[in-house]
Amino acid sequence: MVTDVTGRQHERTVMDKRTTVVAMVAAAILLVSACRSEPDDDALPTLRQTTEDLIRSDVASLAGLGDLSPVCPEVNLAVSGVGTTWDCTATTADQRVIALRALINEQGQVEVATTNMIAAAALPSFERAAVQALNDTVGSRLEADAIDCGESTVVFGSPQRVMVCALFDPATEATYDVSLTIDDIETRQFSLVVADQPRA
Repeated sequence: MVTDVTGRQHERTVMDKRTTVVAMVAAAILLVSACRSEPDDDALPTLRQTTEDLIRSDVASLAGLGDLSPVCPEVNLAVSGVGTTWDCTATTADQRVIALRALINEQGQVEVATTNMIAAAALPSFERAAVQALNDTVGSRLEADAIDCGESTVVFGSPQRVMVCALFDPATEATYDVSLTIDDIETRQFSLVVADQPRA
């Protein structure tokens, strides 16, 4: 089960050695785009409207958390250009808050990336990377599916982005907590610590 925690981390792995590894993981963020409006056409939507519509449609679809209620600032089209950024939030039906960063890219489109969320579709890539990191660092021989981070999109509620996954150790047939601390969602880096005691 994936949980949003700020909680404790253990200092040793199942091999009874301390390990912290960093892995690059693909698809850790949502990235969607929509055409931006031109500043001389008042009939077209504003950047705020475009961004909020994008969040309600594409981001909500990819997140899989139901309807989202976005809030974005007004962005002045007259002074906006390539590289302009602004921050938005989107609240889920169960009152979780997704943080997003919007950007005007070189094609004149609005890109929206989440900054505190990992979509369900990205979880398997984290699982595979965590298994590979343990195998490479500790010398274990874990199967590709030894780590399970659940099937639900994770929204981190605090600055410390920790995702707790389950590790099945075939040598002992026990399950351990694995804490993945997401160091940088944008660059898809995390550090990993395995609990020194199995789950009860």
